[in-house]
Amino acid sequence: MGGRNEHLGEGQRGKLNLTQLFKYNRSVYYGRVMDISTDGTKRIKVRIKGIDDDLPTNNDLPWCHSFLPYHFNLVPQVGETVKVLLMDADNPNAEREWIGPLISEPVKIARDPHFYISRAGREGGLVALGKSIDTLETKKQLFPQPDDVSLLGRNNSEVTCRKEEVLIRVAKHMIDAPTEINKKNPAFINVRLLKPSDLNKKEATSTKEKELGLSEERVDTVILSNKIFLIGRDSKSKVIELGDVNGLTKEQHLTLEEKLHPLVYGDILLEFMELFQTWMLTHIHEGDRLGTDFSGDTLKMLDWFKNRLPLLISKNVYAGGDVPTTESSNIKSQ
Repeated sequence: MGGRNEHLGEGQRGKLNLTQLFKYNRSVYYGRVMDISTDGTKRIKVRIKGIDDDLPTNNDLPWCHSFLPYHFNLVPQVGETVKVLLMDADNPNAEREWIGPLISEPVKIARDPHFYISRAGREGGLVALGKSIDTLETKKQLFPQPDDVSLLGRNNSEVTCRKEEVLIRVAKHMIDAPTEINKKNPAFINVRLLKPSDLNKKEATSTKEKELGLSEERVDTVILSNKIFLIGRDSKSKVIELGDVNGLTKEQHLTLEEKLHPLVYGDILLEFMELFQTWMLTHIHEGDRLGTDFSGDTLKMLDWFKNRLPLLISKNVYAGGDVPTTESSNIKSQ
């Protein structure tokens, strides 16, 4: 029954300092990342104060393996702090596993400097936590909420699972300003389950449900970005030659507009086709003043207008954005 109960709060464990923390008979230590393997194994070399003091160089440090399964790809940066698990406390060089890195606050996800700062707010820490995100107006827009299950990238990227919703986003905040919303060029893919009960009570009429297609549950996918490229190819296609399985290189990406076709707005095309139909039916030739010859191909066209024109635009796929200007359009005015 010896030792203090470390889970009962400050009153049970008393005041602790950094030196006392290292006197515990422990098997988990804080350490500083000194080197990272280049063979893809996620092994690192970590220096533990009080354990590795007699190892003069980083080459003398034993390799430390990832505690998480290999398919979770997370590697700390040199200089960051990790927790090191010793399989044998009496033989600290025998087998080590790491988990981390330590990130003290959400705003420091990109990098949290070693030890003192990364341990801010922890027992024995010498640095206080910074400004709480609870005081930020942007908290709900930029940071995971208690019910979210999120995977945060090091640099302004995120995958978040919420109730009946998945959000993948990039550039959510301004560069080097993790508390400022990026309103200029954020990008996201949002998949959401919608139900009739999601409608506002004032809107929850049968007419409104019909207009929105919410007479029953549906799942919507929204993609927002400056540019959106949809590419269909077979294994022998030369339209896009993949450099590797990681996707396109930046050089390939920047040439996509030269190789792909712009998307047509279906409702505008439908409007043109309806105007063309009216012109075809009412057009009078200037020379002989004859009207439309309702035979042969004309009858085929009329049949197409009747049966196929209503199918021209999709009921389930919508596209839009900034209307192209004359300067940015490939279509020249006559």
